[in-house]
Amino acid sequence: MKNISEFVEQLASMEVTPNVFNQYSYDFPENSIRRDNLLLYLNQMDQLKPKILLVGEAPGYRGCRLTGVPFTSEHLLMNNMDGLKLFGSANGYKLAAENSKLSKEATATISYYYMEYPYRVQYYCIRMECLSLLSS
Repeated sequence: MKNISEFVEQLASMEVTPNVFNQYSYDFPENSIRRDNLLLYLNQMDQLKPKILLVGEAPGYRGCRLTGVPFTSEHLLMNNMDGLKLFGSANGYKLAAENSKLSKEATATISYYYMEYPYRVQYYCIRMECLSLLSS
């Protein structure tokens, strides 16, 4: 889809201050893989038409910063998780750098765990409510 490609291009072209890393920029060759991963992911989402958009505050240093895909660690990108069929090399995803040990990131795992099984969100929210009541 043209609009998705334009969006990824805008991200790559965005100028940032020296203390900020743009994982999509043209400054490093491996960022092309991150752009490709994001483009693939956004096209998948366009096909799936999800009802919920989860927006994060900043790319996680062990997640999106490495993979280019929001809320997605290297481990999740290459291995999926039970019930999730989005990722993996068979779906076209690649690592920006070959590592002997793939990064894992808690937010990524938790986010997909609850999105894959929506009934867990209700349980988790109820549990969090109970914990906050107990601590007050």
